Amino acid sequence: MFVRALLLRSLQITATRRRVFNPIRGLGQWKNRIARLQRWRPNVPTTKPKTQTKSATVIALLNRGKGATLGEICKATKWQTHSARAFLTGLRKKGFTIAREQRGDDGTAYRITPNSDQSAIQAAS
Repeated sequence: MFVRALLLRSLQITATRRRVFNPIRGLGQWKNRIARLQRWRPNVPTTKPKTQTKSATVIALLNRGKGATLGEICKATKWQTHSARAFLTGLRKKGFTIAREQRGDDGTAYRITPNSDQSAIQAAS
């Protein structure tokens, strides 16, 4: 019973010490706080401009004449191989035609081949 009374008393004390917005006094009570917070905020933009997305990088690699191997895609994007393969599958589902070719010692190369559907996709984006 005594502990409960102490707990209720501490809750009442903290509730009365909290600063709450008083509509009668207006914003005057918060002016100093707002000014202090604005001084501490650094003058840096909140968002960074993206230079190029990873998907645009992969599509540029695949549009080259010789295409790109899985290793080249992984190196350019810092993805693991299963993620790069999943991205290629996603491109196929979006309507890109991806040709798979055997290179001599490099392994398998992937390349985007042009078709009539792809020109419509590129015009839409």
